[in-house]
Amino acid sequence: DMLEDNDSLGGEKIDPCDIPEINSNIPDDKNDFQEKSMEVRRRLHSTFIATIWKVRKCNNWFCFGSSLSKNQFSFWENAGVSNGNQKNTYIGILREPPVSDVHRLVLLIAGQSSIAKYFGNGIGDMISGSHYGWHDNWYKTIPGDFHLIRDSSWAHEYFHHFYKGDTFIATSFSAAFNWGTSDGEKEDIEDAFYNWLLSKVKNSNLDEVILAGHSRGGCLALRLAARFNRDPTLTVDVAVMSADPVCMVSQSEFGARRSFITNPLNTNWAGVTTDMRSQFREGRDIYVQNYVVGDDTFVINSIRGLSDKRALATPFNMGGWYHQEWITWGHIEADDWSLSYSPVSFYKDAHAWFNGSMSSSTNM
Repeated sequence: DMLEDNDSLGGEKIDPCDIPEINSNIPDDKNDFQEKSMEVRRRLHSTFIATIWKVRKCNNWFCFGSSLSKNQFSFWENAGVSNGNQKNTYIGILREPPVSDVHRLVLLIAGQSSIAKYFGNGIGDMISGSHYGWHDNWYKTIPGDFHLIRDSSWAHEYFHHFYKGDTFIATSFSAAFNWGTSDGEKEDIEDAFYNWLLSKVKNSNLDEVILAGHSRGGCLALRLAARFNRDPTLTVDVAVMSADPVCMVSQSEFGARRSFITNPLNTNWAGVTTDMRSQFREGRDIYVQNYVVGDDTFVINSIRGLSDKRALATPFNMGGWYHQEWITWGHIEADDWSLSYSPVSFYKDAHAWFNGSMSSSTNM
């Protein structure tokens, strides 16, 4: 019951008693007290707890039988996503207004988190807002658990920015959208996320979709963005940020090819390429910000960040709608780098592009 109550609220603000370093040792000096009080209010505004749900849970310790954690996750079952990947998909619903009030959809997606499945740990991420170790002590039969959303993460920033009751916001600590997953299973996972998001809004009311992801989450974010962008039943503005997105070359995922392009800031690194123009319908209703590293941190040489095939310089701007920057931080740190362009600034730039107040100048 506690989990259900928390979910209906979206994010739960933290009580002052949960901030001992601020509330203990109340100072005698009035000015010091006022300064401490302001810090308490600031921390209470910025910090919140959300319920993170597993799409499918085991019914017993031996997992003889399983069931959906919430009825709304039936989209994964209907799409044909395997039970194993449903059990490894973790989603937080941060804001969920009535469907009739929603005009904007926001989804933040962490990178591949296989370690959570096999070692019971969980990799922290500055896009989804997950902390390192988020998967600790999460037993097979537990459907959901409370988690702090990391300060300054994309999930944290959008939770506070979009507060007026017109935005559905979700975060995925693990999308089970792993690199080695079959092409068909990836399509099923994409279908599940896409149709689940659309169930949160009346199509005629949908004005904007905002997506962000790191690594494999970045590839899924790009795929979902292209799908919203090309859906003939929708008239919607789509903004997507991808931090060193990794798409599978051998599956030609998102057009990825084993044709390398050198990182101009570090010539020892190179990304794999795609033609972004062939993936999206260009215009004022799509805005892409892509950060690419291209470091060879994996055993298989083609597991690298995905770049547009034309991006020889940095920053790179194609038609005003596609922006790419090469970066010198490693792949694992790319989600942290994405915060250098704050989530709110990204949204404001995208909005300026949508309403025509940003130039379509290009350097290609």
